[in-house]
Amino acid sequence: MSELSTEQLRLLGSAVDAAEHGIAILTSVNEDKGPRIAFVNDGFCRLYGTKREAAIGQTLVAAFTLLAGALVVHAFTIAVFAACLAAVAAGFIPFNWSPARCFMGDAGSYFCGGTLAALLIIGQRSGIPLLLVGLASAPFLADAGLTLVIRLAKGNRIWQAHRSHIYQRMVSAGWSHARVATLYIAVAALAGALAVLYLARSTQ
Repeated sequence: MSELSTEQLRLLGSAVDAAEHGIAILTSVNEDKGPRIAFVNDGFCRLYGTKREAAIGQTLVAAFTLLAGALVVHAFTIAVFAACLAAVAAGFIPFNWSPARCFMGDAGSYFCGGTLAALLIIGQRSGIPLLLVGLASAPFLADAGLTLVIRLAKGNRIWQAHRSHIYQRMVSAGWSHARVATLYIAVAALAGALAVLYLARSTQ
């Protein structure tokens, strides 16, 4: 196969970048640490957003918050499962942090969210309030809720991909993905710690 000319490569790059579907290009699988994500187009960012690091970081914060809350109310079975989920998130973060080598995708996010939801539902019988993890997810819930309300007020089609989330605006303003993720995780950790402290005082 003949090599592409500079003009052909430029046109190919423009076509890939303008494609509506998400496209990710990985480096060679022969690298010592495995393939890394070298490029993602705008369609990929619209599909998955920019806070891939924050998503798994949120799971870690929520799982640790649930673990602490379970220990406070002596729900040790819930504590064990929460610790396992936290360990899963902690083990995945190094591969997911910018520059990421892999993404957890829908399957991973559904697993994390579903596991947290199941543990919370079961944990209610032991005195673990739903608000506990809700506060640990405060920045993410507030971002999603506020964005949804604004889009509804503007008459936007809420089922279509967009880039109007607060974290996406921060990246567009010049913040790095890692910096935005760190901010979201820090706020979530602070809210989660306050929630556990309140639970501990209310159960005394």
